[in-house]
Amino acid sequence: MWIGLLFTLGAVVSMVLSETAKKKFNKDCPFFFAFICSLFALIFFIFSSGFKFEFNKGILVYSALFGLAYAIAIVFTIFAYKHGNFFTSGLVITYSLLLPTTYGILILKNETSIFFFIGLALLCIAIFLIFLRKKDPSVEKPKFNFLWLVLIVIAFIGNGFCNIFQTAEQIAFDGMYKNELMIVGLAIATIVFLIFALIFDLKKIKDGFKPALLFGSISGLLNGALNLLIMYAVNILTATIAFPLTYGGSLILTFVIARFIFKEKYTLLQYIGFGVCLVSVVLLNL
Repeated sequence: MWIGLLFTLGAVVSMVLSETAKKKFNKDCPFFFAFICSLFALIFFIFSSGFKFEFNKGILVYSALFGLAYAIAIVFTIFAYKHGNFFTSGLVITYSLLLPTTYGILILKNETSIFFFIGLALLCIAIFLIFLRKKDPSVEKPKFNFLWLVLIVIAFIGNGFCNIFQTAEQIAFDGMYKNELMIVGLAIATIVFLIFALIFDLKKIKDGFKPALLFGSISGLLNGALNLLIMYAVNILTATIAFPLTYGGSLILTFVIARFIFKEKYTLLQYIGFGVCLVSVVLLNL
């Protein structure tokens, strides 16, 4: 149990810092940046495997589906950060972990307790309070527009299905082929990003090369760590525990980083929502 919680904690830190690196990137070559992210995530899994591979053709479908979902999640998250503030966008991205949680309840029939549903309800209340903004001249209004909404919804779906395909593969193959699943999936995404970068970003790569390499490598390596830790966590805690804990913890850390690094200001109701989120995380773990 405690090992599973440690994996979850590592996933929380990796997830939020990976998203922070995406937000820090501000050059106009998103596909090249996505290529660097995916490439370094791929390198992470090659090294984490110890260069020992045991491929099974049965994982190819899962890898292809993961690669597609991963590509969608990365690109649309990058675009969404350009049109919204860090906390609001990061909140929706981390909220996508409720998709695999729902998958665990409805499809995998994972057992849940009354505390789980109370914690989940409190989490929804926390989200409502965090999104509820009264007029306050000292608080910057988020850049909410229809384009941002479309981008973040697509990123939400892509990110959630990444975790669903990972969970499905781990269950189907009894926790095996973690690295192989990710290597094939990330290789597919990396090739797709490279093609798009050469088509759309070729003239802009020179200007954005250094920041893309810096923030892209950081984001990619952390994203690799996130995905590996998530797969280990669901093998120990089940999807209905691992994903809500990761979500709640990510929400808290995102709130802190948005406030103190990106200097985003919040109202009293939003701070109350943050406190409710802390309580929900405790209940989700009972």
